[in-house]
Amino acid sequence: MKIVKKVINIGFTFLLISCVKSQNSNYICNDCGSFDLSKISFNEDVDQLTSKTEVFKTVFVNEGCEEKRMEDILKADNVCAFKYNLYETPKNKIHLSFSDKFKFNNLHLLADSKKGLVAYSSSEDFNGGEKGFTSFVDFLTKKLNTKPQYNILLMDETIVYQWDTNSYIYQLTRAKNKQQKEAVINGKTIADSYYYVTLSVYQKDKLNAKIKSIIPRNENFIIYNDKYFKK
Repeated sequence: MKIVKKVINIGFTFLLISCVKSQNSNYICNDCGSFDLSKISFNEDVDQLTSKTEVFKTVFVNEGCEEKRMEDILKADNVCAFKYNLYETPKNKIHLSFSDKFKFNNLHLLADSKKGLVAYSSSEDFNGGEKGFTSFVDFLTKKLNTKPQYNILLMDETIVYQWDTNSYIYQLTRAKNKQQKEAVINGKTIADSYYYVTLSVYQKDKLNAKIKSIIPRNENFIIYNDKYFKK
């Protein structure tokens, strides 16, 4: 009988651990563990989610949905949308991943006038190789069960993959060439090279007229179309 109880307790413990792992933290912060972007439900409380980390907030207001800093908003302003910008710094670490397949270190959240999450855009200085990036493309294709559209930007030859599903638009971009950067670690200057990679996800049924007017004018949330691509 004791053995049966022990087995049941062990099983319950594994089930509890599994349930915890399947859920995201309610916060994004240095001490909150890794936040899995793939588990975003778009029902999150954005203010709560970002309340334990450094965040730079902007707001889009009035007929033209002009962007201004949150602290500059006026009582007479008619809000179109909100934007939350989370940047990783030495004092403000944020741990972001997508199903543990790809890491990110910056995040932008776009919310409507009622602060309902509409889209997010994450970025990373990816120092891996072509194989690592292609593996993530293949993972997204399998996860979304949708074949991506592949294009190259006319302006700088950035690589663009787009998956258009019933509910979401996914957009993954990667710079054509690696860039160089230097960092000082323990007094030594270390050179490194990286691809700039971004992943943006949009919930289609929340793309109202005001949001659609903002997206083409905002560098973090542009949804690329034919006019941006090489022919």
